[in-house]
Amino acid sequence: MLEITTHQFLFFKRKEFWFYNSEEINKGTYNAFCYSNEKDSYKRENVLKAQTSLINLEKSSEELFNQINRTFKYHIHKAEDIGITTNVDYSPSLIKCNQIINEFSVFANKKGIEWSFQRIRSLQKLNKIIVSEAFLKEEKAVTHVYLHDGHRVVLLHSYHSHSLVDEKMKGYANKYLHWKDILDFKDLGLKQYDFGGINIQQHLGISNFKMSFGGDVIDCYSYIEVNPFIAIAINFLKKLRK
Repeated sequence: MLEITTHQFLFFKRKEFWFYNSEEINKGTYNAFCYSNEKDSYKRENVLKAQTSLINLEKSSEELFNQINRTFKYHIHKAEDIGITTNVDYSPSLIKCNQIINEFSVFANKKGIEWSFQRIRSLQKLNKIIVSEAFLKEEKAVTHVYLHDGHRVVLLHSYHSHSLVDEKMKGYANKYLHWKDILDFKDLGLKQYDFGGINIQQHLGISNFKMSFGGDVIDCYSYIEVNPFIAIAINFLKKLRK
């Protein structure tokens, strides 16, 4: 399980618990449980059931590559032939993370993506964030941002450089970076590679992309627990805005 605090004020503390499995925890005022492994997660109130694609990193490198979609295998080899290179940073500095925040803010605004820059900074403080990058002729092409708990690593964000306009090169670089990430995380001793969610109904293209790497589709559950007094305050503010 991974526990992070994203907001902390005098009488308010927002926490996130990733991969919760009924451990004893010190809750905050507002608690977000993400990808809960708790046996009865689905029985919680207001629980969000989702799916994700999970790759078993305990398989051999050969098995991992063989389970990838045939076309993607070709693109990965193509990326190697072109000379795309990668780099992974297991302990990115605060300066590096602020750079990621600035870059992804631009990308997220264009795509209408909701995200949390506080999560990035909180993960950096705990040394639970990983940043990987792919380069084409020394120019950064694609960036992946992950969180991990020492066992499971989850893709939080993936974005390309705004200066790279060649869609084919973007695709080669992105697929190659995912493959290199899988190998690097396997070597690090991580056990599971999580693509960060799939939604076939709403995001078929993205979901098919993630599933093309051969992972197992599993159910996961997320929910929020709020201090009763905070819940009253939130409901009151919602009524004022109507």
